[in-house]
Amino acid sequence: MERGCVGDMIFDEKMGIQQGTDMIDHLDTGKRSDIPEKACWTDLLVPVFRGGKLVYMVPGIEEARNRTLDQISRLHSGIKLFDNPQQYPVGLENRLHELKNRLITQNRNL
Repeated sequence: MERGCVGDMIFDEKMGIQQGTDMIDHLDTGKRSDIPEKACWTDLLVPVFRGGKLVYMVPGIEEARNRTLDQISRLHSGIKLFDNPQQYPVGLENRLHELKNRLITQNRNL
């Protein structure tokens, strides 16, 4: 059984994603979401050009429409409400959040 979308997480490309990590809410750092260990994910950041050459084929309108409808169908029904929708979880991967805080602390002392 395929699960729906559990959130959008920003991570450090060089560190990668640890399985079973926490996602720290970008608006409320006390709010953490557990990302399931076997969660599937899709990298939203894809290269379009490399070395000045096009490396991404833009999908046709029907393919883009179908992908959009598929992605919307994976959202929890509470997120799709027009009145008082649930907030879709968005945040930083735990190690990226820690790095961000460490850099802020170091630069405050300058």
